Amino acid sequence: MMVSIGKKRNGDIKDTLKNLREIKKCSITIPSYNLTELLNKTASPLEYGVSEFEEFNIKKVTIDSNYPAVPEGAEVIFFAQYFGEFKIDGSATQPIFLKVDRVYLNDSLVKEEEESIKSDIFIDALARVGGRYFKLGEEIVI
Repeated sequence: MMVSIGKKRNGDIKDTLKNLREIKKCSITIPSYNLTELLNKTASPLEYGVSEFEEFNIKKVTIDSNYPAVPEGAEVIFFAQYFGEFKIDGSATQPIFLKVDRVYLNDSLVKEEEESIKSDIFIDALARVGGRYFKLGEEIVI
């Protein structure tokens, strides 16, 4: 999996990248539309070492004790290890390569009778690109 991590407004690397380089593991959640406000809060710049969970009173759960905790209610989670980086001179973002070790899907996303994933699993997925939010083809204004 490849993720691209931007820089803070002052040009410093984001805490996400610092932490990933240090602990070499991450938990990546695919937020659903109902978590838009929460996602927006966690995009706020904080001092290094300040927990978003504590700062914004976000309930957290540990799904896999080998990886960082995730927000309560997360339905799709990728548990991954740091694999490497690709430097692009002049880029505003840093491409990071991860090895996905495990994918967690909330039981509500699985068809029990068929033991298969529902086809509309990402219909409510929310993406953040820069300061903008998107939901399957449409921009969401906050």
